[in-house]
Amino acid sequence: MSGKREDGGQALVGLIVKDGMIELTSQLSVRDYFAAKAMQAMIAKSPFVGNDLSESVNLGTPVLTDEEMMGLRNGISHGAYLYADAMLAEREK
Repeated sequence: MSGKREDGGQALVGLIVKDGMIELTSQLSVRDYFAAKAMQAMIAKSPFVGNDLSESVNLGTPVLTDEEMMGLRNGISHGAYLYADAMLAEREK
């Protein structure tokens, strides 16, 4: 085994024109796509949904410090990829 993480292959394949030639391009792996969808849901369900995720909806006042917000963002990002990895593993069954 090469140690490379299985990413599920390409997602969102598109065409671009470069120097008069049409080329296929891939912007995201399936893993990235799954993680983005999971992250979207996680953020939507978060009680911290101000413009920068640090203001409460009702009060408009900061509810978390900058350090706490960084921890929340990192946790959501990490969790999103855990969901993506679980989804890829389930596809292999």
